[in-house]
Amino acid sequence: MVNDQSVTATASYISDALGDLITAVLLLKKTGHAPDAIFAEEPGQFRWTMEYHEANNENRSHVLFGLYFQEKWIGPRRSLNGDLGDKRLTALIPADLFFHAFDEMLNDILITYGTEGYAEMWNGDTITMPFPSREHEELKSSL
Repeated sequence: MVNDQSVTATASYISDALGDLITAVLLLKKTGHAPDAIFAEEPGQFRWTMEYHEANNENRSHVLFGLYFQEKWIGPRRSLNGDLGDKRLTALIPADLFFHAFDEMLNDILITYGTEGYAEMWNGDTITMPFPSREHEELKSSL
């Protein structure tokens, strides 16, 4: 939940949804820019967008992020007409809170499932997506 907005996003085992999301968050933290992160579905996809905004009059940097659903799976590239899909959530929050929230989310996943439980839950017939431990440690050490 963010600013009294809540949404549920699902992902299929056909992509590394959590790995892609945390990779985008790390790039945003390091460079101020991030690619869209995709949660592939069958059919469609959820698209996470993130933009870093330098300190404003409150002297805090912010992150504008959004979650959109597209009926057709097109991968990480954006459609030629710039359509992001149906908006499910947008919020502008202080950057420090944004990055800490992702760390807390990853901590919660580890507490709930552990790395082995996560891997078991996230296995397809031929695809295995491990918990993004290295990325989680990188985020944690940058906070």
